[in-house]
Amino acid sequence: MLRLLQLCLLCSYFRGGSATKSISSASIPETRKKFVEKPGGGWCASTEGEEKTARNFFKIGCWGAQNLCESDPMCVAFTCQTVADAVSALYTSTDCKKDCESVEWVNNPELIARAHVFSGATAKAREKWSSAKCYVQSAYTELSEDSVAGNYSLHVADPTVFEVGDGLRVYDEVKAIIKVTHRTLEVASPFSGSYRKETTVMRLPLDRAKRIALKGSAVPCPPNTTGVNVGSGCSCNAGYAGTINATNEYPYYSGSCTTAPCPANS
Repeated sequence: MLRLLQLCLLCSYFRGGSATKSISSASIPETRKKFVEKPGGGWCASTEGEEKTARNFFKIGCWGAQNLCESDPMCVAFTCQTVADAVSALYTSTDCKKDCESVEWVNNPELIARAHVFSGATAKAREKWSSAKCYVQSAYTELSEDSVAGNYSLHVADPTVFEVGDGLRVYDEVKAIIKVTHRTLEVASPFSGSYRKETTVMRLPLDRAKRIALKGSAVPCPPNTTGVNVGSGCSCNAGYAGTINATNEYPYYSGSCTTAPCPANS
């Protein structure tokens, strides 16, 4: 799906045949995955001015880069040129093209501090990248307590970042949120990993959370049913009757299995 979206965006860009439209932090629309513009001009960079982190490149402008980053759960930032024949970089481990072994930014976007063109860059690179903008995801918080494998919930510093139906990501684990309470996020399926306090917890868009749940990383089958999850199908247990169907709305299924009546003359 991500590859198809990338191809569609690239086709749209080339059909336009004109200079890429530039954007500012004020003109980026409010989305479930929010971005803030970092100061300066050039590639996204750390406080020390370094960029050595997992990333991918596309010949596409700022709006296309934002859409690609929106559709990629591992993308935490993008930088985009504001010139004709623009190139953008997505900071993600998905289909990585450079420095793929370094995923510190993917796991903690707070490490991205500014936009910067390195002193060793060629004159041509400086010309094209000096006006580039760096946009970083801002919708995230951190764990307020350690979490162990098998947990269905996380304790976080700021639960107001999330809503029921959102997705969340901790490292490469993606889950659908089914309940938000005071400093606690409950998810549809257990975490497979253990995570230390202050680990970054990213928010993902609502529509992606639904797709994940339906594919089902996964809402488990409801009571009185058998199956892996609602995405792969649930059937009623012996002695029960009914149907379970996957849906796009929380709790991501409809129907139930209730006690079957005894047959006639029994």
